[in-house]
Amino acid sequence: MSNGNKALLSSASYIDFFDSNGNLKNLKDIKAKLDKKRGLTESQINQFFNTYEVLDQQLETASGFSAMVVRESGKVNLRNIHV
Repeated sequence: MSNGNKALLSSASYIDFFDSNGNLKNLKDIKAKLDKKRGLTESQINQFFNTYEVLDQQLETASGFSAMVVRESGKVNLRNIHV
């Protein structure tokens, strides 16, 4: 994984990808938040969605824990899952 991709993952992890029922939010809304709240360019946003699939996410808890689990798009091998 390149440093550029690590930076994309880090920035994207602060955006809530799921609604309160655990369903993935509308892609258009997620892209807008990545642009407005995280300052990503359209090219960076497209790179993120072309490279990764968000599988699960835990936004920051009271103890400060947060995590996002992503898989490299098109890969089914567990070696390609990143936390």
